[in-house]
Amino acid sequence: AVVSTQSTGIAAVIIKVQPTWIAADPICTFVFSLLVLITTLTILRDALHVLMEGFPRDISYPSLVSDLSDIPGVHKIHSLHVWSLTVDKNALSVHLAIEEKCNPEKTLVYANKMLREKYGIYQTTVQVEAWQAVMEDCGSCQVPTH
Repeated sequence: AVVSTQSTGIAAVIIKVQPTWIAADPICTFVFSLLVLITTLTILRDALHVLMEGFPRDISYPSLVSDLSDIPGVHKIHSLHVWSLTVDKNALSVHLAIEEKCNPEKTLVYANKMLREKYGIYQTTVQVEAWQAVMEDCGSCQVPTH
């Protein structure tokens, strides 16, 4: 409605000043329609990214894997999933395999705090589990390298 009003208003002024330029109305409508299309492409791209639960653009996957692996007592991470809930809100799910002597509660608190403070991820599911040697060769326990 706003586009048609703006283009009609501009076209009306042009036609009033130059009555022979009646093509000004469809030309103005076309130009303003292109402007609206160009400005909505970013919104459409972001909406599609969220609907497809894409990996957040503002998070580095290798840095996230490194930070999770560097948590004291964590021997291995696996089943790491990160996705966009909205344009500025992300979610994460991960399994942290910890060493036997490590306190699972402290590891969980540390991981959630790091994810909130460094990555701004507040919706998390962090599963802390005891590390087992079989995890080294488990296909589903491997973290993708991308």
